[in-house]
Amino acid sequence: MGLKEDCEKFFKTSDLYTILGLDSENKDTLTTQDIKKGYYKKSLLYHPDKFLNSDEKDKCEATSKFQIISKIWSILGNEEERKIYDETGGVGEDEDLKDWYEVWRKQFKPVTLKDIEEFLKTYTNSKEEEEDLIKAYEKCKGDLYKMLEYVYNYDVDNVGDLMNRINQMIDDKKIEKYPKWKPLTKAQIKKLKSRKEREAEESGLALKDLLKNEEGSNLEEMILARGRKRDSDFLKAIEDKYCQPKTKKKKRT
Repeated sequence: MGLKEDCEKFFKTSDLYTILGLDSENKDTLTTQDIKKGYYKKSLLYHPDKFLNSDEKDKCEATSKFQIISKIWSILGNEEERKIYDETGGVGEDEDLKDWYEVWRKQFKPVTLKDIEEFLKTYTNSKEEEEDLIKAYEKCKGDLYKMLEYVYNYDVDNVGDLMNRINQMIDDKKIEKYPKWKPLTKAQIKKLKSRKEREAEESGLALKDLLKNEEGSNLEEMILARGRKRDSDFLKAIEDKYCQPKTKKKKRT
C-alpha cells in the first residue's frame, strides 16, 4: 500500500498538509518552520508511548500514524520534494519505509528533543494552543479523559491546569459547557497518576520526561532507546515494539 492509500486509510485524506494540521489552501505561504511545527505537534500526538495502556488495535493505529507523519515530514520538509509534491502530487510511492528513512537521515538535521522543548515554550499559553484546546474539547464533547489523548502539552501531571483553562474558556463564552465536561476529582487524578507510575516502570520514561532529561538526543535515538538496542531501521523498530502480532503457541503432538 502506498503513502496516499495509507493517508486515506488512517486520516481520511491524502492531503499531506492537512494531515499535519496545516492549511493546504495557503500552502504557498507556509515556511519550513511552519511545517516543522506541524510535524512536532503530530509527533507528540501520535507517539506510540501515549497508547501503552490502549488495546492492540489502538497501538497499531498510533504506530501507523506516527510512521505516516514521519514520511510526510521527509517530503514537505525537503524543498525539492515539496516542490514536486505541490506541482504533481507525487510522493515517491516506489520507496519503502526503510529506503526513504535512510535518505531522510542523510538529508535532514536530526529533530532534537531540545527543538521540541523550545517549541513547547513558545506554544504554551499561546493563541495557537488555545485554538488546539478548543478543537480537542469540541472533538471529545467535553470528555476530559479523551482530551488527554488529543492535547499536546498536558497529561495527568498538569491536568489541573488543563481543567482551569477549559473552565476559563467556558466562563468567557468561548466554548459551551458540554454535559460530559466534568473536572476530575482529586481521587480520580490520584488514580491516573498511580497508573502512569506503573506504566513508567514498565516502559521507561514518558515523552515529556525524556524532553527534560535527554534534551541532547535526537527524536529517533530517543525512541530506539526505549526497550531495544539501536537498529538502522527506525520505523521498523517502532513497529516491532508497538504493533507486533501475537504469536500462537504450537500444540504439542
